Amino acid sequence: MIPGSAATFGTAPMILRAALLESIGVPHCFTTRRGGVSRGIFESLNFGNPSGIDAALRDKPGEIGRNFELVLEELGVRGRRVVQVHQVHGCEVAVSGPGGAGGLDGKGMGSVQADAIVSEQAGEVVAVRVADCCPVLLASADGGLVAAVHAGWRGCVAGVVASTVAMMRGRTSERLVAAIGPCIGPEHFEVGPEVAEAFYQVFGAATEVVSGERHGKAKVNLQAALRLQLGVLGVSDVETVEGCTYSRADLYFSHRRDAGMSGRMVGLIGARS
Repeated sequence: MIPGSAATFGTAPMILRAALLESIGVPHCFTTRRGGVSRGIFESLNFGNPSGIDAALRDKPGEIGRNFELVLEELGVRGRRVVQVHQVHGCEVAVSGPGGAGGLDGKGMGSVQADAIVSEQAGEVVAVRVADCCPVLLASADGGLVAAVHAGWRGCVAGVVASTVAMMRGRTSERLVAAIGPCIGPEHFEVGPEVAEAFYQVFGAATEVVSGERHGKAKVNLQAALRLQLGVLGVSDVETVEGCTYSRADLYFSHRRDAGMSGRMVGLIGARS
């Protein structure tokens, strides 16, 4: 499927939205790399630095902050607090706001190791950073509860989406709606036998998810894997915002394509006001 809408800067979109999430009125987006203020290898809408990069080469916090401001302005939610976590490619879920588990109340990025954030605070947005991994955004049908999920291959096989859905269902009886964002496509996501076997263990011989020799190299379709997991969990309202981060250097950062020296996009969502 295609994005529901996009704000454009020149001929390239700054953000991508999902029609399903737009229909319930929650501010959200999947960013591209266009329309921001960052420079050099981070040009231009960057939200993070590669691990281990020399301090002199890092994108400045002020520029990353301004990029968030630009996106929030575009979404019409200027002034909302941005909540992030220290992502570790696992399946832990943090809850933001008063009474939230995980210590996110007023602390934000770096305070908690997790790969998903749940929120029902109308004064904030939750965001996960990606550069080939897949961002997944979820919301209750009434727009009052939302979540942002960072789903790389490790998080996918570990069940980060299942953990997030369980957390949300413990807080609402409303139907859940999901959008799967752009990530590295299967043609460029070749993995070794150990990673391939991890997917076979979870998904069996579902060729839509993993293709190749059972004990050799294979190609993984991360978006298809996440769609299947959401379906098994009973989340039937799912939109896939297509896009391969590896193949579109003009639109996306890519950790694999750029040998680790890459910026970060975000998947971002907030509860309805």
